[in-house]
Amino acid sequence: MSRHPMMVVPLEVAEELQAMRQELATLRAALTPLLADAGWLTVHDAAMKYRVSESTINRWVQAGRMEAKGAGASRRVKMIA
Repeated sequence: MSRHPMMVVPLEVAEELQAMRQELATLRAALTPLLADAGWLTVHDAAMKYRVSESTINRWVQAGRMEAKGAGASRRVKMIA
């Protein structure tokens, strides 16, 4: 794992970034139940639910066994009935 050199930013910018991080965390927390209620799970949550690896979930999506939307960390898969 590579490390990035530490950047020095003005205090106002750092405070604004922290406020944005908190707002994003609040939005994610509000959206998570809505996504779960709609039957969509993160790849990680689906792997935990079905007791398989995340790679298996991704293979199921590629094979057409599960429906998926989004990409990367925001990818969601439809729960299997």
